[in-house]
Order: sequence, then structure tokens, then C-alpha cells
Amino acid sequence: MEKIEVHFELNEEQRRLKEERLRLLKADPEVKRWLHQYQLDESFLEKHTTKIHEWLMSLKKCQSCSGLDKCVQPSQGQLLNLVYDGLLNYQLTDCRYQRARRDELTHVKNYILHHLSDDLLKVAVENIDLSNEKTAYVSAVSEVVRNLKEPVKGLYLHGAPGVGKTYLGACITNYFAKHNKKVAFVNVPELIMALKLNMSENSIMENMIRSLKRADVVLFDDIGGESVTAWSRDEILLPILNERMEKHRLTYFTSNYTIKELEGHFALDSRGNSDPIKANRLIERIKALTFEKNVKGCNRRT
Repeated sequence: MEKIEVHFELNEEQRRLKEERLRLLKADPEVKRWLHQYQLDESFLEKHTTKIHEWLMSLKKCQSCSGLDKCVQPSQGQLLNLVYDGLLNYQLTDCRYQRARRDELTHVKNYILHHLSDDLLKVAVENIDLSNEKTAYVSAVSEVVRNLKEPVKGLYLHGAPGVGKTYLGACITNYFAKHNKKVAFVNVPELIMALKLNMSENSIMENMIRSLKRADVVLFDDIGGESVTAWSRDEILLPILNERMEKHRLTYFTSNYTIKELEGHFALDSRGNSDPIKANRLIERIKALTFEKNVKGCNRRT
């Protein structure tokens, strides 16, 4: 079968536009770099002016970009590349900001369970700006840094609401996740609620509890913020903490209560029943697992 060739004649305006684009392409450093990469000469531009020009215009949009929130590409974080392997084709790849975002969250695969926002999954203790912080808060951050370098056992971080305990807790678990430890960050009130909702599903409950017993590092956020019941204290928290203590697994806590105040909290359940002995059993395990540190500072929620 005879090959059919179709030729389109450009009008004067189209020829003028093509010549202008060709002139710009020949002078552009990015185009020169691309031609050199594929060992092509300028005659290639004449045959593919429109496609190469579209690629260059897309590339120019990214040159002044300051972040993903300012992205003007049709697909956020996607960069249009031009590849040649005998055929000239476009290829979408992640831009530098998209790659940075992806790399920021690579460690999340090491979380077996977490109650953290995307923002808190990105925080790191080395990025905390202490230049305008008071001495007491600097002391707390320094204690966290020392503990991460030589983690003999965990920390019990307590202080007023809003001083940054959860933030520091996220820094701790992110650090270990980035060092390929299997970690969990659980908000205790949320954990207890989730277990209550799954009481009829024994396998789900057992898997959650087993995971928290066996993870390399676990942080219990806002312990004492939950409503105390004999079930949550004696059948959930105590077995988890007991195994972690016996296996010497790193365990951290944040709370609005000191350890002494937390013992009083756990001694009295939501029905008003007092059981200081069982409360003490739980507290003794927390003491065995952690060093206590008071976190002082301004309220960061206001």
C-alpha cells in the first residue's frame, strides 16, 4: 500500500509565529541542554517547534515557583518532561517540591498506628526554633534531644494544655520512625474509644493491643484525658504497659497531669469507685518506663 503524505501550508501569520518561536528556542539554555542530552542539532527544532515550545513554556512556569501551594501546573507537583527515544513524547514526573513532600513522609510506613495530622508527621526536633523560647521550654527540648541520643528509657512529658507536649511527642516518634523503628503514636482517649467501638470484634481489639505491646516505640498522648473505667485501666492500659516494661521497650507519655496527679486520676473511676491499689499498679509501670519531665511554656493554641 502506498504511503500517503499530508502537507499543511502555513499562512503568513503562522510562519511568523513559528519563526519567532524557533528563534527563542535556539537561544534558550534549557533547550540547548536538552539537545545536547539527546545529541540532536538545531534542525530538530524546526521539525518539532510546537511541541518543544509547549514543553519550554510549561518549564518556565516552574522556575519562579516557591512551593506546592503556589503550583500553577494542571496537575499539582507534576513537571512536564520531554523525552526522545526515536519518538518525541511528554512525560510527567514529580517536581522538586513534590519529591521533598514525598521524602518528608517516607518514614510514615514505619508507623503501625498513629493519631497524627499530616503536619505533625513532618515535625522534627532539630527544626524547632528556640531563639525566642523561654529557658524552661528550651530545657524540655534539650531533655528530649538527650533522650533520643541515649534512650535508656522513655519520657513522661507533663504540663499545662497547649505548651507543646504533643508536638514534642510527634518529634520523638518521627525520629524513631526515620531510624526504621516500628512506632505508634496513640491519643489515649481516641484509643479507648476505638477499642470500645470494636469490643464486639475481638480480632480487631486483639490486633491493636498486640501491636501496642510489640512496637519498638510507643507514645501515649494525653494519658489521663480519657474517662477512667476499670476496663480501660486494668484490661487495656495495664497489660500493654506491663509487657512493654518486661520487654524493656521504649515508651513515652504526654499528660496534663504529673505522675503523682495521674495516680489520683486512675484511683477513681467514672462511677466514683475508688481503687488506689490498681491505680498504683499502673503508675508503677509508668515510673519504670520513663523519666518525668515538666514542659513549661506559653500556650501555643492561642
